[in-house]
Amino acid sequence: GDDMVFTNWELGGEYRRAVTVKNVSNRLLKISYKLPKYPGYVMEFPDDVTLSPGTSADIMVVFRPFEWCQTTDYIDFEVHNRGSFRFEITALLPRTSVKFQECIDFGFVAVNYPDTKTFDVYNDGEVPVTYSWSVNAPFQISPRTVTVEPRRSAKHTIKFAPGDASVVVSTAVLKAGDYTKVLKVSGVGKYPFISVAEDEL
Repeated sequence: GDDMVFTNWELGGEYRRAVTVKNVSNRLLKISYKLPKYPGYVMEFPDDVTLSPGTSADIMVVFRPFEWCQTTDYIDFEVHNRGSFRFEITALLPRTSVKFQECIDFGFVAVNYPDTKTFDVYNDGEVPVTYSWSVNAPFQISPRTVTVEPRRSAKHTIKFAPGDASVVVSTAVLKAGDYTKVLKVSGVGKYPFISVAEDEL
């Protein structure tokens, strides 16, 4: 049957899944199995299972994660006088993922008159995410470092403070451990218009 995969888990938790073994032959089968070696996968002492034709048995696997890593192990089954097969158990690291808009364009902004915009970062992953932003001047993002719970969002402000009249295109980088995502930012600095009134003499 299908292998067993544990996802969306937390350290110190306990997660139960059953392996269903079914006799699809027309004779009585006696099945034995060996426990996984990895200590995070816990099973009862492996008594032999006897199955009549067409019957099945559930064998419980308990996953108790105690370290932050991906693991793969096996239950080795032996059908007496009929051969053996291996059932794979895997615990995948919970997924880190956030969503936000692809780009922010400030358009024209007067030199020495900073403009700001706001945007949201949504955690659509399975674990809390602590991330930090890095971006080059004349852009600035605040708050710079945030922790967001799953299915929650954080609001940020980005400031564009052009120091001269020029087109500025850059990328803001969000980093959370090995996870990175970029936001394109752009703006055009311009000198404010100066109007001079000439008095009549």
